[in-house]
Amino acid sequence: MKITEAFWENKNLGKKTVEMIIESRDSVSEIKSAISRNEFDYSVAKISNQNSNALRFLQNNGFMFIESQLSFVLNARSATLDKFNHVGENIDFLKLNSEDDLDIVLDNITGETFSTDRIALDPEFGLRVANQRYKNWISNEFGKDGIDLFRISENNTTVGFIMAKNSNNGEINLLLGGIFSKFQGGGYGFNIVYQPIKHYLSEGKTILKTKVSSNNMEIIKFYISMGYRIEKIDYILIKHKNNIQSKS
Repeated sequence: MKITEAFWENKNLGKKTVEMIIESRDSVSEIKSAISRNEFDYSVAKISNQNSNALRFLQNNGFMFIESQLSFVLNARSATLDKFNHVGENIDFLKLNSEDDLDIVLDNITGETFSTDRIALDPEFGLRVANQRYKNWISNEFGKDGIDLFRISENNTTVGFIMAKNSNNGEINLLLGGIFSKFQGGGYGFNIVYQPIKHYLSEGKTILKTKVSSNNMEIIKFYISMGYRIEKIDYILIKHKNNIQSKS
């Protein structure tokens, strides 16, 4: 079991936060010991879907299930891009380098751009906090080694973005992407999946990975249709300090 004090969430959420990663081999006694020492305002537990004992124990001790996290992987050489070329006919996928470019993305992320993740759905936080949290993340990552930020545009109008980690081992981790709220429902969503495959394949990068909330069924369908496969599922549970007290 890995326990991390998520100090970066103090600014994002205004709460002292801990994140726990619980693998299939971790026992209930280990988890019980960890949460008995927990003095955090907000706790997030990521549990392997093979550890049903941990899931039951945490649910019996004030933790609430809020989403599953699906880990996807794709070998881009096997992706069938040709039949989807019409999707990106009039779309530009541009890598951003300047602070002005960054501001274009940040200014377009409004309170409803992201609405399906655990922060947006939690009444303790909500849409405004969720979207500001993502803006903070993008700002903090922009300019770091290996971080690629792209904007998705049509006719010089920016409709969405992608942020990715270009790792030294040749793998691409798609960290975050979205279509801005005023353009949602306009048929642009598929580009979140299609454009990174096309771009990185042209650079000779073939292994793409990403993680998606089970609450976002539309994007899950897009990933599967492009050949991504699910390699792991984790349950995400949360607990606020003012939740019910733990049981033995």
